[in-house]
Amino acid sequence: DEDIQSYIEYLMSMYPSYEVSDKQTVESGDVVNIDYVGTIDGEEFSGGSATEQHLEIGSGSFIDGFEDGLIGKNVGETVELNLTFPENYTNNTDLAGKDAVFTVTINSIDTEKEMVYDDLTDEYVSENFGSSGITTVDDLKSQVSNVLENRNYSNKMTEIQSGVLEKLMDECEVTLPDGLLDQRIAEYKERVNKAVEESGQSFEDYMGMTEDDFNDQVSDYIEESLKQELILEAVVKDMKLSVSQKSFEEFVDSYVSSYNIADRDTFYEEYGGEDYVRLSYAENQALSKIMDSVK
Repeated sequence: DEDIQSYIEYLMSMYPSYEVSDKQTVESGDVVNIDYVGTIDGEEFSGGSATEQHLEIGSGSFIDGFEDGLIGKNVGETVELNLTFPENYTNNTDLAGKDAVFTVTINSIDTEKEMVYDDLTDEYVSENFGSSGITTVDDLKSQVSNVLENRNYSNKMTEIQSGVLEKLMDECEVTLPDGLLDQRIAEYKERVNKAVEESGQSFEDYMGMTEDDFNDQVSDYIEESLKQELILEAVVKDMKLSVSQKSFEEFVDSYVSSYNIADRDTFYEEYGGEDYVRLSYAENQALSKIMDSVK
């Protein structure tokens, strides 16, 4: 119950409640309640409109010009903002660099109401979580309980998997084929550098470390990962483990969908080819079977 309460309080901090103030003119730092409609070439676009939206002026939540365009305007006023999406707009790449018109109505200037767990009501839950089908306090508690149980189970499985791999590494002697480690390091660096380039960020911002530190660490990381792969490959052979085409394709499709990859062939190309991906999948299945027998 304490875990559930703590998590709900965390959620409540992200979904504050507001009260309408008497203030009439928008200033930087104000929280405004707005309705807005966004159009491109006169046509509304997906995700460009909302009603009863709270926005803190100066937070940078919206594209450049949107929040500044409301400063000095009054409650009840409708404002037309002619703006341009940034060229590197990642929320929706179809909108990048395009000119848009936002028609914004300022409903009120609000103040945040301090909320505590005892203030939790069905009305608050329905207003903030109703779009997810959660409309009562009991619904929210049940959903949070499920989330926490699943998270705890996942953490437990991660610990077991780590323990299994550590034990296998201790028990097994692995000889790396000549050239394989260098090949894997080169492939990994290529993937990382491509991801950094596509992100538009610096290497350090994207990876959380300098390129020199990355180069110092990558060899040990890839060597350990490669040894684990080879051990699991041996386990797959020892178990005579077979992989059904249906389960393998479902696995690939889940990755393609989750990471917005164009198709299976693109996924295979980016991750070492279909045979390598299939082997990796089989190794994961072998690891799962080992975990089932862990005491």
